[in-house]
Amino acid sequence: MKAKRMSFGAAGALFALLSLLLFVAACNGDDGDADPTATEPAVADPIATEPAASETTIDVSLSEFVIDPSIDTAQAGTITFNVSSDGAIFHNFKVVATDLAPDALPVDEALFAADEEQVDVVASTADLDPGEQETLTVELAAGSYVLICNIPTHYQAGMTVAFTVE
Repeated sequence: MKAKRMSFGAAGALFALLSLLLFVAACNGDDGDADPTATEPAVADPIATEPAASETTIDVSLSEFVIDPSIDTAQAGTITFNVSSDGAIFHNFKVVATDLAPDALPVDEALFAADEEQVDVVASTADLDPGEQETLTVELAAGSYVLICNIPTHYQAGMTVAFTVE
């Protein structure tokens, strides 16, 4: 069987093509001698262009008949409430999104509590026995909120406080 040989003209063309490809590849490398007047397309820096996510932790003490957050204003974003029932009776903790004053939420007179069907409760703990703690993490947008305990009679007894997210 005879092997086919490539003609000199075809071999020369192949050599020229490979040389051209190598030349183009070499020209695309960064040799530090770039044209200072040339501009590169802008590339967004994700760290510089995206706003930093805010994370805030707030300790909240519940007792008769007070809600005592460690701060009453936070930045919008992830907010973690470390809630402790520090009183002698059980309490709960609810975050209500509202523009109403803390003592102006609608009340269900039959339940002796804020009417949760008429307000926007965005986060809530379980009922906490004395000495119990619960961590509640929630994403809050900028706005006005009211923090309440909604055990019957507790809201009306003053377990409410304004909370602002900026």
